[in-house]
Amino acid sequence: EEYRRIKSGSHTYVVSPDQYDDGDYPITETQTNAPVASSNENSINPSRKPPPGPGWKDKIVLEGEHNCRHWVSPTRNIEFRRRTQACEFEDLRNKIGCEFRAWEEYRRIKSGSDKHVVSPNQYDTERIGKNPTTPRTKEKNTTSSLARKKGNVNESKNMNLMETPFNSRPLPTPEDGLNCCEMKIVRIKPSKKPCFFTERFPNRILRIENGLDSAPPQKLVTSRGMKYTLASGKVMQEKKGLRPQFNNEKRIELVYIKTQGLQKELEKICSFSLMKPEKVVARLAHLQSEAHKILYIDMRYIEWIEEEGHEGCGFYPEGFFNDWGRKKYDAMQVRILGPKIGLAKGMLLRKRGITRIQLPESMRKAPPSRTCDERWAAVVIKNVYPSEENNQLGRHLDPEGAPAKSWREKVRKPLSSMYQRMLIGYGVKESDVTKYTKQSRHPNKLRHAHLRGCTDPTGKLPEHKVFISGYISSSDNSCELFGKVHKKVYLSRSPCLEPFDAKLVSVVGTKPKGMSDDDWKMLCSLKFGTIIFPKSTLFDPLPCLIADGDLDGDDYFVLYDEEILNHLLHSKDKLTAKSRKLLHKLELPDGAGLTINKKSKFSKNADNKWLAKAQDNMLDFSTKRAGSQIVGKLWSLCLKSSTRANTKIDLYDKDAISYAKAYKDALDVQKHGGQLVLPRHLHQNLPVSVQELFLTPT
Repeated sequence: EEYRRIKSGSHTYVVSPDQYDDGDYPITETQTNAPVASSNENSINPSRKPPPGPGWKDKIVLEGEHNCRHWVSPTRNIEFRRRTQACEFEDLRNKIGCEFRAWEEYRRIKSGSDKHVVSPNQYDTERIGKNPTTPRTKEKNTTSSLARKKGNVNESKNMNLMETPFNSRPLPTPEDGLNCCEMKIVRIKPSKKPCFFTERFPNRILRIENGLDSAPPQKLVTSRGMKYTLASGKVMQEKKGLRPQFNNEKRIELVYIKTQGLQKELEKICSFSLMKPEKVVARLAHLQSEAHKILYIDMRYIEWIEEEGHEGCGFYPEGFFNDWGRKKYDAMQVRILGPKIGLAKGMLLRKRGITRIQLPESMRKAPPSRTCDERWAAVVIKNVYPSEENNQLGRHLDPEGAPAKSWREKVRKPLSSMYQRMLIGYGVKESDVTKYTKQSRHPNKLRHAHLRGCTDPTGKLPEHKVFISGYISSSDNSCELFGKVHKKVYLSRSPCLEPFDAKLVSVVGTKPKGMSDDDWKMLCSLKFGTIIFPKSTLFDPLPCLIADGDLDGDDYFVLYDEEILNHLLHSKDKLTAKSRKLLHKLELPDGAGLTINKKSKFSKNADNKWLAKAQDNMLDFSTKRAGSQIVGKLWSLCLKSSTRANTKIDLYDKDAISYAKAYKDALDVQKHGGQLVLPRHLHQNLPVSVQELFLTPT
């Protein structure tokens, strides 16, 4: 504040100084941008000339000894000192359709001349017309130049991506967060990965980490003399041992933002006011989550498509993201958000023959903004696929490939006890499961993988069959498609506890009838690491039959060990014969989806207190503690009920199935809402403090 007063009327030599002001300061970068002469406003008559365009506003400013009229643009509030130049800018806005790009074009046109704009540098997303002095800019320009020399960059494709629509990039690492009493720094090693909040509100983020056993902080906190408002909260899972299904949720990271009118600012991104509080909390947590990369595109590159069993997976055009990164990826897990789109969440698989990103309705998680008409869309890339593990495994399976030495020598974790339990429960001998568990720790004996699920981009895969990408060595050591060597696989996902949580599924190994050669070639070009599910219009979507899965980011457990598959397919053992029918039954079990509804539904009436209600949910630590206790207890009771005195496993025990259903519902209820259901006679096995949270099925 003192520095601003000293530099009043002169250059501050600070990038976008207004963002650091805690209040309204009548201080300017140059003498031409003087304080508003509110006392003399009446000395100027209302303008006889119409504004440059719809949404423009005028303001009276004291320049030297005279009052002058300035014109302010509708979206970014760019302040023009002359109406003629404002009209020129309006023409560019109408022609280009985006104020951010219009400003870039205006800067290029006016390069070397007066822009007639107050402090024009503050509106730049990058330093236009200046030498690249920062290492990041230098690296970017060098890479682009080198790529053009090699012929790897198509200049027309560069138009897919745009610069950040916000004033400036965040710092390389987020600010240290202090607890609510400002007693200790909680993030000792700040992450260098970006998140949407740090880009949208650069240098205005405060992270607070609290234990769920402690008292929650307030909705408004003060740090270093500045006030911050609670924007989101995300429970951090502490995974211990080999049981990732245990949600040992002990701590929560809360994100506070320094801004006036936070609710209005968030409403410019999505219409959160049309959603239930628990859904709002889950969606805001997506904006808090760290990402692999954040890119920006114009809305014209996105289109919504009809839902055909996509289950949360859309498509992007081949080569669309080639300008970003050196590697080519087959798929990516994304959150796409912007005023015109709302929030979309799920997977994107590359697809030939399209020019826009295609999003099915199952990816829509929040409706578009009702208060902002900007056309930018942020593509928040959570992960890219195939993963490094599957990339190395694919090179190991391919007789023409060669994995890294470090990968070959690495000893892997044993097969999860959750998957072991299911195989034994289906009738596979415990000795065979134990034998494979030990052998699979070494690459040469590894016969299972966790593959990322996606939707068929061709629409020609047969119902109830899957395509597994990548090549594998056949019996004669020739290189063949995975599905030509392994025609059946055992398929499941985590968490799997009930007898109908796994299936035996056929794998496509040759070009299906009706599929074009180009589409088949595209499928065959995918690297190992993806499992493609068919579209579905007449039957239940296949992912939903695999432990109630979907395709918005789920990994699927694929087992192709010949000895275990042979037992499940051909053994005359009584238990295996019973299980075989269930493993081949591709129908939803009775009562599926009745207690927890995962589909996104939006209200027609806006709730003006949505942020306060969401904050109450974020700070309800007691409920979160109870949820964590319930999850662990239900898991233990399920295992106990299904284990007999002779250590054999009975997956078909009715009490174990009831506990398993309640366990999976308990994982989802805080995100989607709903009610936990458990038979009355099982309530007594739960802690008294949580029994009231359960209903008895009718």
